[in-house]
Amino acid sequence: MGQKVNPVGFRLGVNRGWDSVWYAKKKDFGNYLIEDFKIRQYVKKNVINSGVSKVMIERTANKCYVTIYTSRPGFVIGKKGSDIDKIKNNLSKFTSNEVTLNIKEVKKPETNAYLVAENIAQQLVKRISYRRAMKRAMQSCLRLGAKGIKVSIVVGGGNIFRGISASSKGMDRSSADYTGMMATVINSLILQNSIEQKGIDTRVQSAIKIENVCESYIRRKAMRHIEKNRIVIFAAGTGNPYFTTDTAAALRASEVKCDILLKATKVDGIYDSDPEKNKNAEKLSNLSYDYVINNNLKIMDTASISLAKENKIPIMVFSIHENNSLIEIVDGRGSYTLIE
Repeated sequence: MGQKVNPVGFRLGVNRGWDSVWYAKKKDFGNYLIEDFKIRQYVKKNVINSGVSKVMIERTANKCYVTIYTSRPGFVIGKKGSDIDKIKNNLSKFTSNEVTLNIKEVKKPETNAYLVAENIAQQLVKRISYRRAMKRAMQSCLRLGAKGIKVSIVVGGGNIFRGISASSKGMDRSSADYTGMMATVINSLILQNSIEQKGIDTRVQSAIKIENVCESYIRRKAMRHIEKNRIVIFAAGTGNPYFTTDTAAALRASEVKCDILLKATKVDGIYDSDPEKNKNAEKLSNLSYDYVINNNLKIMDTASISLAKENKIPIMVFSIHENNSLIEIVDGRGSYTLIE
């Protein structure tokens, strides 16, 4: 039959942390463990119909911090805070430490795995068809924005400094490329700040060591961030001169095992001629890697196309200037050219 492992054990340190955070000596460990069990058992039995998804317990020397994550904080708090005082007093009976009770709202219960499963279970108890219950849950989850995707970004620096342009004007090519890499770090930090203002965890990893500014690129560490649903922004290209941002994107996509490479440009795909000069230019919806390489199409450099081909990573070319273009691409809509 094989060994059985609690599913939480597989996820610890990957995409979730401990629900109890404390340290105890050997003589106290068992007592604390039982106290945690009784606290969670009380919340589960007495705080009902409130959408409680998790109970977090943290301890210091003399205090026990209990945080209840719920989709209906008003139900837990009660009128003028009457219920929360009652819960706090009852929880104090299970531990000798002073209890501090916090209530945190789960803003999107339709995308919380525990609450979705609990909702389906309640519907099944009421004899609702399992197909209907599952369909409702999936529709609600998708409607609330759950796409089921993980994102990594490779940023260029052409808006600040373009290495190949500087080298054509007499600057040493290596120095020009390194300067361009620094420009990508600046853009990455600005983008990180913008994304984190939306409440999304983001990390910047640079191919050139700048430890006081951002993390250095380490493949395994990047993959751990991605597993924890963080957006990873790869800066400084490959860390070597003579390689473009396109090549860096194809390289990182291969290393972190991406399913697809999205190339954001000024136009919504690849055309048979320049659409800005020829209004009758026709868009090519599907192309092969070999066609792009043999016809020397300039959408990406040859090295990046070859790398994507070798690792069987499809490339989707779309316009970043159109509203919601990335969301539409993820949903299978929008306008794009697929290279595979």
